[in-house]
Amino acid sequence: MARDAKAYRVPKLPVSITMQLLIAFLSLLDSSVIISAFILEGSVSSYAQYPRWTPAGDGSLDFLFSTSEPDGLLFYTDNESSTQFFQLTLVEGTARLRYNLGLGNRLVSAGRSLNDGFWHHVRVQKSGEIIELRVDDSVETHQGTHDHTFGSNDSSGSVFFGGIPPDVTRLSGSVVALQPRFAGKIKDVTYREADGVAKRPEMTASQVSNN
Repeated sequence: MARDAKAYRVPKLPVSITMQLLIAFLSLLDSSVIISAFILEGSVSSYAQYPRWTPAGDGSLDFLFSTSEPDGLLFYTDNESSTQFFQLTLVEGTARLRYNLGLGNRLVSAGRSLNDGFWHHVRVQKSGEIIELRVDDSVETHQGTHDHTFGSNDSSGSVFFGGIPPDVTRLSGSVVALQPRFAGKIKDVTYREADGVAKRPEMTASQVSNN
């Protein structure tokens, strides 16, 4: 019997392989943290607030969202010392980016049937005079003679997802307060600013649920 027990003994893994498995497991744990989403209920008080986004001449703002509602405010940010702003909303399942960089309001739309409950990747990118709205594989751009920069550490406001807090009243895009609030999930908010480095900002205030 002793020989039989010895014959079926599970061999020990080399230390190097054990460490590799441990690293892989920890990587999976880290990934689960990265992809966790927050839930916006669409109520009159729901919102998520992030730090200012300062792309200056070149930069981008990325995130993923999922919803079954056709209308709602995805995000809003402005330059508090001027009329500049970016406002992204869902209108009948299409993403519409309304913005002003000094020479009046502009509108760019991309995507269709985005309220299908699946995850959709959004990127708003500023490259000099070119504004690009990317939703999954749909890309629309607008080029014009406007201010080449947006945002600074002194004048930029916060980035709001889903809605605007009631105590925030100074808004460059005044009609944003009339937009329906977003009901759904958002995750993986990422900024690229003037230095070109991708950063994951931390939420600073909210009325949300975690998933």
